[in-house]
Amino acid sequence: MELDCGEKPQKFYDGIIDVLREMTAIQCNDGNWNHDPYMHGMANGMIFALSLFQAKRPEYLEAPDIWCKDTDEHVLTFKVEETTT
Repeated sequence: MELDCGEKPQKFYDGIIDVLREMTAIQCNDGNWNHDPYMHGMANGMIFALSLFQAKRPEYLEAPDIWCKDTDEHVLTFKVEETTT
């Protein structure tokens, strides 16, 4: 994305921060960040990136004792009802 010369830089950066904040919130949802080590690292990386823009100390997520991928809870099940015509 290029910065439009007519756009104020602060407004542009505020927009980027808003998008990053929303994306970080989604990644930090239960079932996302704790699905597996990769998703955990992605969440902490996004937390780190957002902390840089906000000039705050990052509050990282600790790894869970058990990853969601290693449980049956992450499996979605669907009940299909048969219809008779």
